[in-house]
Amino acid sequence: MDKEMIFKIKPNKPRRELSLPALVFHHADHWMKVLGLEVFSAWLMIYTWCDRQKYPEDNMSHHKDIKEVATAFKCGVNKAQEIIKKLYEYGLVDIV
Repeated sequence: MDKEMIFKIKPNKPRRELSLPALVFHHADHWMKVLGLEVFSAWLMIYTWCDRQKYPEDNMSHHKDIKEVATAFKCGVNKAQEIIKKLYEYGLVDIV
């Protein structure tokens, strides 16, 4: 009995085809004022660090040293910690 085995893989979408979280006017009216533009845009930047193998899972984790985060945010380590702390306090990121 000759059977052909076919393996299918989920193709990676190019970065330009991935989506950011759905934003509505509430985010602009509320979160940008509460968080500030710097922290809100940092949250969007963190979201872009997703692993495309697992896209579009919501429970993605990123393993970055705070120095790498600070470099990505173009700020010092203390400022990066303040940004992460504010995102954590509002439940937009988890620290494990």
